Amino acid sequence: MTTAPTANRNPAEVEPLPFVRRDMLPEHGGYTDTGCHLHPSCLRCPRAVCIYDEAHDEALDMRTRDEEIHERREAGEPSVHIAAEMRVALRTVYRALHREARGRPLAMRGWGA
Repeated sequence: MTTAPTANRNPAEVEPLPFVRRDMLPEHGGYTDTGCHLHPSCLRCPRAVCIYDEAHDEALDMRTRDEEIHERREAGEPSVHIAAEMRVALRTVYRALHREARGRPLAMRGWGA
């Protein structure tokens, strides 16, 4: 494989880099700007963060929610009250508590039952 010129090498001694197929360059890709349900064009969207990039934030919110469920349950609050105050299903509270009982870290939330 060839190398790019460096400060210590004479540019005349360096072999040229191999050519790249034209269809491998990003400007020749088949990108169609279809947007999303909020805006018809990604490239002209006024949002600072794309809705497709917000999935990680949702996972973080769910881990935070699970931590709060654990703290409230350890404080002795009934599961029914936790579910009602946090506006989640009672099953969601039980799932979070079950993950803790099995010794799974909260960061693993959502990786199977």
